[in-house]
Amino acid sequence: MFVNSQPAEGVLRLRSVARCALAIIVIGIAGCSDANFSTVSGRVSLNGASLDGGAITFIPEAAGPLAYGNVAPDGTYSLQSSGGVEGLRPGNYTATVSYRSGRPSPGMTLAQIQALEKVPISYTTPETSDLKKEVKAGDNQIDLELVSKS
Repeated sequence: MFVNSQPAEGVLRLRSVARCALAIIVIGIAGCSDANFSTVSGRVSLNGASLDGGAITFIPEAAGPLAYGNVAPDGTYSLQSSGGVEGLRPGNYTATVSYRSGRPSPGMTLAQIQALEKVPISYTTPETSDLKKEVKAGDNQIDLELVSKS
């Protein structure tokens, strides 16, 4: 009688799934424990008054993921990267701020969408924002002071 010493196909598939799950967990833990990961929080103001809402994005000058956060009613914010991880990698970033008075609707022109902004349009895109910030290793307090340009 011949005995097959090979595991059944289902067992092989289960082992493969277990290996993939273990790899994902190990990579996730390694990513979360990166000593070069920084936290960023601060306050956003417009003409000296705290902004009471909106969204912030930090776009890296070098390759890498961007970070984003919402502005709280008291003007404070903290950033997270993709996957909901708090913080971002050290480096140089361009910050953008957007705070619309309403939601754009289908068919609106760019000018109509821009008219919804409560902050100067120059702060809403990385090409025109002058909010250049350096994020250092560790905890960072980065306040964003917006000014209406007349």
